[in-house]
Amino acid sequence: MPAGAGKSRGGGRSAAAVWSATMRDRDRGRAGVAVAAAIAAVAVLAGGGWYVWRLTQEQARLEGLLRPFEEAAAKVFPDERDAAAALEKLRARVAELGPADAAPGGSPRGIGEEQLQTMREVLAGESGAERKVWFDVAPANAEAAAVAETLRRTFVQAGWQASVRVARVNLKPGLFFMIADEQAPDYVATALRAFEQAGIPVTSASGYRAYYEEMKGKNPAWSGIQLAPDQAYTVVVGPKPTS
Repeated sequence: MPAGAGKSRGGGRSAAAVWSATMRDRDRGRAGVAVAAAIAAVAVLAGGGWYVWRLTQEQARLEGLLRPFEEAAAKVFPDERDAAAALEKLRARVAELGPADAAPGGSPRGIGEEQLQTMREVLAGESGAERKVWFDVAPANAEAAAVAETLRRTFVQAGWQASVRVARVNLKPGLFFMIADEQAPDYVATALRAFEQAGIPVTSASGYRAYYEEMKGKNPAWSGIQLAPDQAYTVVVGPKPTS
């Protein structure tokens, strides 16, 4: 959540583990790309275009998982022009810092498996056709990225669509649930209830889109998280609170 923004209403893994898993996925994806041309040729000859489609979808999924880390690496090491080298430097930096604070089971920021299971149960109970979640994550912050990944995975396991991006502004510490309008779709209330029933502290606010437009009107240089026209809300993952 950007400074001054909004009207407040009151078995995951460590950052290093998430990073290692993502790097392994990346390596598998790169190995798949190396044989993509051969697979495509066989598929075309056999009339198996479905295999090509699946390969494309898997590559897109892996790139999506890696993108927040690539953006973080570019910010931490702006002088490193080689993306792979920047990623390796970031991995080494995370390893030096050690694992993020975790509850038993390895969840970042003390989020336990029982809490994640409660979230999954609440989210799975949403009966509407639309079930989406968006995350904005603090830039150059491996711990916040690990929290976002744990939450993203929980939503996906419950059958939701999830999007993650690195925020372009500095964020306040903590978790924030920023609702675009005063009246939101039912699935937004379900997503917020999942956090609340799981006992995960989150500050919620509605009317954020109007607030953003108001602040931009007063000062075009003001920085905030901009929501897409069809975006009903965002879960903002700021740095870990100090207390």
